[in-house]
Amino acid sequence: MGVLNSVAEAILKDVNVINGTAAERSGSVTVVGPDGETLLSEEFTAAPQEDESSEGETSSTPTYEDVFTGSGEYTVSVSLDSGSAIDGTTDAAGSVAIATTVATGPECRSEGAADQSQADDQDA
Repeated sequence: MGVLNSVAEAILKDVNVINGTAAERSGSVTVVGPDGETLLSEEFTAAPQEDESSEGETSSTPTYEDVFTGSGEYTVSVSLDSGSAIDGTTDAAGSVAIATTVATGPECRSEGAADQSQADDQDA
């Protein structure tokens, strides 16, 4: 499990825009922190989901680091451009609760994730 966590941490960032459809999607992603400050406001274009026949091609998954910098509740919203609507829907929002964060080098992880990583290291 320690190797799997290491690979996931190398690939996944705080915010990942993953397009699970067969068409390219574009829009914007916004993250507002617990204090109401906008921490991320970026436009993106996400390539369509790759099928198994597209081996060797690179993926276009927009990722954003160092967004969740402390504990609290964050609001994450995605707005798709009108031409990128999915079943007529262009907007979605949700909240993410972050518990205590612990600095581990250049990254910050939730304390629970750090505890699991330490347990995995002991198992190895």
